[in-house]
Amino acid sequence: MLEGDVPLILQSVERCKAKSSYTSNDLLGGENLEALVLFFGDYQVGIVCEGETDEVYISNGFQFAPHFRIDISQQKPWKAILGMQLFSVWQLTNNRGYDDGLQFEFGIAGQQTRILVDGAAAEIRLWEIKPYL
Repeated sequence: MLEGDVPLILQSVERCKAKSSYTSNDLLGGENLEALVLFFGDYQVGIVCEGETDEVYISNGFQFAPHFRIDISQQKPWKAILGMQLFSVWQLTNNRGYDDGLQFEFGIAGQQTRILVDGAAAEIRLWEIKPYL
């Protein structure tokens, strides 16, 4: 939720690769950057993977040229969760101390879909997590 308890409803998702791209913190080179952008109405969240460490972090201040952006909203796992509300987000740290994953939960209490986003080999990987029981 944003300020004022506005629900975040997933509207579209883009995958981005760039020769160079500005983030809110610095300039990242092409071999070292891949990102996803989640669009929630007027609000967007960027998930960036740094190639040297495979760390994944959220950035809301970056720009990609349109020709580096690909709409993946109709692909798995995103197609099934378009229109759902963002319920929770977790940052995941591996056994070496790197923050190399994020877990997103979409839907309403008791009916959520979880998506794991992690960094490996300088790329973002996606996993849909299903309950065992």
